[in-house]
Amino acid sequence: MEKQYKYTKSLSKEDETIIECSVNSERFQSVKEKIFRKLSSEVKLPGFRPGKAPKALIESQISGQVLDETLNTLIPDVTAEIMEESDMTPLNQVRYELVKVSDSEGLTFKAMFVAMPDFTITDVSKIKIKKEVKQVKDEDVANETTRIFQYYNKSQTQKEGEEKAAPEKLELKDITDEKVKALNIGFNDLKSLQEQIRKELENSALRNSEVKYLDDLLKETINKSKVKAPKFLIEQSAASKEKEYLKKLEDLNLKLEEFLKVQKTSMEKLRAQWKEEAEKRFNEELLLLKIIKDQKFNVTDSEVDAEIAKITDPATKEQFTTDEGKRYLITVLLQQKAMTWLKDQAAK
Repeated sequence: MEKQYKYTKSLSKEDETIIECSVNSERFQSVKEKIFRKLSSEVKLPGFRPGKAPKALIESQISGQVLDETLNTLIPDVTAEIMEESDMTPLNQVRYELVKVSDSEGLTFKAMFVAMPDFTITDVSKIKIKKEVKQVKDEDVANETTRIFQYYNKSQTQKEGEEKAAPEKLELKDITDEKVKALNIGFNDLKSLQEQIRKELENSALRNSEVKYLDDLLKETINKSKVKAPKFLIEQSAASKEKEYLKKLEDLNLKLEEFLKVQKTSMEKLRAQWKEEAEKRFNEELLLLKIIKDQKFNVTDSEVDAEIAKITDPATKEQFTTDEGKRYLITVLLQQKAMTWLKDQAAK
C-alpha cells in the first residue's frame, strides 16, 4: 500500500530533529472529505434540514473549520506514522510548521522535536566500582554528641531571650549523665546516647556509600554507552533556570549585578553550572529510558495502587490519585526497575 507521503529528516545544530513531509493530494482530500461529512451533518441553514443544504452553501459556512480540523488531524497522524516507521521517540512536545496546502498539491509541513538519541547500553557486568563505606570513629561520635548539646543549648537560649549570651561550645568531658537525662530526649546516660549516635552515623555512612556507588555506576555506564543529551534540551533547561533566577531576584527587589558580586559569581558561571546540571540529569534519564525500553519494563495498576496505599497523608494521597499523579508514580516505578536492573547487572 502506498504511504501517500514523502519526507526528509535532518538534524539541527542544537540536535533537534526536523522532518519535512509532503502528503499527496489523494490522502489530503480523503481526510478533508471525511471531516466535511462529519461537520456538515451538524450545519443548520434556514429552509433546510441539518446536513441537507447544498454542498456549496455548507462549504461557505464551514470551510475554515474543515481545513483547521483536517490539518489538526492529518499532520499529527502522519508524524506519528513517520516516527513509528523510523523508530523515533520524541523527548519533548512536537512543534509544527505549515509550509503549504492546496487541494491540487496536498499538504507540506515541518515537524520539529528532540528525538531519543541512538545508543547501545554497554555490558554493565564489566563495570567494576568499589563501594566504600566511611568508618565511624570515636571522634565522629564525640563531635556529634557535642553538636547535639550545642544545638539544644542554643535553642534554650533563644527561648529565654536574646539578652542572654549564648553558651560557650561544650566539650565531651563537660557532658554528664545528668545533663543527658535533662535533655528529655529519651536517654538517661551518656553511654546510651552515644550508642544511638554511633548507630545513626553508621546508617548514614551506608546510605551515603550507596548513593555514591549508584552515582558512579550511572556515570560510568553513561560514559561507556556514549549517552549524549541533545543540546536543545540542555539549552532549554538552562534558559528556564535563568528565567526563574532573574524572576526571584526581581521579586526580592535585588539588583542582579550587586547580588552576583556578593555571591562572588557571574551569569556566565551560573549558566555553565545550569547546563552541567541539566546534561547530567538528562543523560541519566536517557539511560534509564533506554533500559526501560530495551527490557520492556511496565507498571501495572496494582503496583500503582500499592504505592498510593503506602501514603499516609490524606492530601498527598489525593494528589497521587489523579491521572497526573499516577503518571508520575509510573515514571518513578519504571526508573526504579531500571536502576534495579542496572545494579543487578553490575553485581554479576
